[in-house]
Formats: sequence, structure tokens, C-alpha cells
Amino acid sequence: MSWSLLISFGNLLLGLAVAASFFFRSWWQRTLVFSIAGFFVKFYPGFDVTLLFFILSAAFGSWLGDFLRTKISFGFVIAIVAAEMIFNVLILI
Repeated sequence: MSWSLLISFGNLLLGLAVAASFFFRSWWQRTLVFSIAGFFVKFYPGFDVTLLFFILSAAFGSWLGDFLRTKISFGFVIAIVAAEMIFNVLILI
């Protein structure tokens, strides 16, 4: 799998995972959603640092969405974009 395909597929799954996390209140359920989405990003056994970056970016996006939910009405859009930007920066380092 090439890097560009991995990044674009990862961005799609990251956006879906962060958006799906807004429907869950418990962080255990959100972590399960992030782990399942991360399983589809890296489909082979073992742990990779890219998977850690994916899960951390999704958790940050979910936290930011919770924080912005009370401030502005379209905070979830900002949270998804910020999570994707963080994931892209971390994966390129």
C-alpha cells in the first residue's frame, strides 16, 4: 500500500471515526470505535507507530469536539479537520 493511499484512506476513516464518536458519551466506547477504525487502517497483525498516531489524532478530535460543542454549533467540523491535520502532520514526521 502506498503512502498516499494510506493517508487518504486513513483520513477518510479518521473523519468517520471522529464523527461516530460524537454519538457516544463514554470514552470506552469511543476508544473502541477508534480501535476498530485503526484496525481497518492497518490490517496486518502487530503494532505500528502510524496506528498510535491514528488513535491519538482521533482521540484529540473527539476531545476537541466535546470542548467546542458548548462554544459553537459547528464545532464538530472544526474537530474533524483539526484531527485530520494533526494525523497528516504526525504521519509525515
